Amino acid sequence: MMDLLDHSYQPTLDEISEYIGNPVFGKFCSEIGDKYKGKEKIEFSSCNWERGWNVKFKKSGKSLCTVYPRESYFTVLVVIGQKEKEAVEAMLPGLSPELQNIYHQTKEGNGQKWLMIDLEDQDSIYRDTLRLIEVRGGRKKENEHTEFTDYFPVWGQLTPAQQDKISGSIVSRTMKKGTVIHNGSMDCAGLLLVQSGQLRAYILSDEGREITIYRLFDRDLCLFSASCMMRSIQFEITIQAEKDSSLWIIPTEIYQQIMKESAPLSNYTNEIMASRFSEVMWLVEQIMWKSLDKRISSFLLEESAIENSDRLKITHETIAGHLGTHREVVTRMLHYFQNEGMIALSRGTVEIINRKKLEAFCKE
Repeated sequence: MMDLLDHSYQPTLDEISEYIGNPVFGKFCSEIGDKYKGKEKIEFSSCNWERGWNVKFKKSGKSLCTVYPRESYFTVLVVIGQKEKEAVEAMLPGLSPELQNIYHQTKEGNGQKWLMIDLEDQDSIYRDTLRLIEVRGGRKKENEHTEFTDYFPVWGQLTPAQQDKISGSIVSRTMKKGTVIHNGSMDCAGLLLVQSGQLRAYILSDEGREITIYRLFDRDLCLFSASCMMRSIQFEITIQAEKDSSLWIIPTEIYQQIMKESAPLSNYTNEIMASRFSEVMWLVEQIMWKSLDKRISSFLLEESAIENSDRLKITHETIAGHLGTHREVVTRMLHYFQNEGMIALSRGTVEIINRKKLEAFCKE
């Protein structure tokens, strides 16, 4: 195996990738090169703080970030100086809790914060790290729609005229946590493309009980907010921002016009519909065949994966809303999990303290 401390032998990027042994590193390098025009340079650091070989990415002579190889993951150093501080702190509320914690706990020296961010998966902290690097690189937007083209998967398969139609009609919006973006009684809101944040789609029973049918994350497109486009849907869906979110709204009539002309867009829309149908069918199976205690344990594990943390800031009422049950039932089940040593409860918080036991319980 490559010796990171061997100053006499300079490894290649492929050798560093092999040492890390995680495909996310290759994806990260590609995104830095393609999106931010960063050029990698392999260097040896004699600093006792992080001695050994690392990969620096630079753009026009300016450092974007430095990557320190680890076994199965890698650490990214992003330096936030005075020029970047205002922009980063403005976007901080919309970043993952873990990255916010890293930012606040990193001490400032000489007007800089040296953020050390461990990456292992393409999760929320991975995406947030790229956003920091974008600020660091001073990436300019020609207009608010330039970035939209990176997020819309079939953009390159549309004709110039179709692209112009969308570019001239989309609207960028920022939604605060808790904002109801669409419900069945509202007018057709249009299609929502999530730039950052997290949305929740749920339905309400006649008694006012909620149940989550799916969630939307970065780059996800929501069709059900354009209910007027799907007249055959016989139930009302509510779309709410679970976190502070930035999104684009595509007018329904524009999307419909282009979908009639474009096979790629029509196919893409059908794929999304099929995916959402699968999620709803999975939910039906869970309700019919899985006991509520197993559903709650599964939900906690899923929430932990989404937040990339074992400490979940979530109320019993919120869990009940996701699962379509009563708060009292959720509270009783959570106290059982706590008594069994799987979780710890405090006000507004559920912490997973024995993940293996919770996972085993979920699979029983």
